[in-house]
Amino acid sequence: MEQICSVCGSPLSKESNQYPIANGAICESCRKKCWSGLSHMELRSPENLRRHIESCKRSRAAIPYFHPTESAGDILYMDSTHKIWRLHSDILPFIFRFSDLWDYSVIGDKLILFVNSEWIDTVEIPHLTPQLQQRCVSLLKTILSSGRLAPTASKAQPPKIQTQPQTRPQIQPTPQRNVHLPPASAEVSPLSEKNNLRKGNSAKACAY
Repeated sequence: MEQICSVCGSPLSKESNQYPIANGAICESCRKKCWSGLSHMELRSPENLRRHIESCKRSRAAIPYFHPTESAGDILYMDSTHKIWRLHSDILPFIFRFSDLWDYSVIGDKLILFVNSEWIDTVEIPHLTPQLQQRCVSLLKTILSSGRLAPTASKAQPPKIQTQPQTRPQIQPTPQRNVHLPPASAEVSPLSEKNNLRKGNSAKACAY
């Protein structure tokens, strides 16, 4: 009986690279769509990996629309307009929704984030100065308070957040366009901390 990828259903030959997961295996193409730092692959179910791949795709799609309104040094960046946030790319190269943050904990000079996502449960940020830690906590409180008002990923689709359309001298208003997600196989490109995060690349809609 021919073995197939537990995620996408493509055939798995003996010569091709296979990656074991719970109750099966996945192909090399699906593995590349996952975060390279994803741990315990052998314990993850096909459904868990499908949700993880979709989360990675949403994160890549949000990169052009992420313009931080507030930050804590070069550790934490928050975009209150689109209700998304991210950490320094050396810590974790992904963009999260406000509703993805469950809680946080302060232990000495260490900050621990508890994240509701398909790729990671906790993020540990050590060796913070008291001032930087206080600033991070202030932003995290804002993210938590706003995130509790947003629908969770398990109960609703991510909201489409639109900016105000520009006024143009037309008889009828121009309809908003939905943003097309990039191919799921595209590589995640870390944002440069000074240029890409602050570059004013205007966009009409964020599909994250």
